[in-house]
Amino acid sequence: MRYLTFAADYMQPTLRDEDPDVYLDPLQELPAELGAEIIDWNERYQAIVPMDPAARSAAADAIGVLDLRGLELASRIAEALRPSKVRYYSEGLMRYLP
Repeated sequence: MRYLTFAADYMQPTLRDEDPDVYLDPLQELPAELGAEIIDWNERYQAIVPMDPAARSAAADAIGVLDLRGLELASRIAEALRPSKVRYYSEGLMRYLP
């Protein structure tokens, strides 16, 4: 079983293995269609990543929409990389979401 963390990032999305010696490139590890969806989602999330707490609070609705999509993508990543479990980290809320 692989344990992974998925998150948006300023440059490119991250998909980290719990094992620090394992590097994962989501665009190489996943089907091309899913990779393209992740890139599109990450590009929309990039505006949120550098925001300060006040700006994040004002963007709460946008963050909520992006996080719902991120959770869906995390579920699809887990399916594509079976057997694996994927946790989703919200860059907008700065915490893991269930």
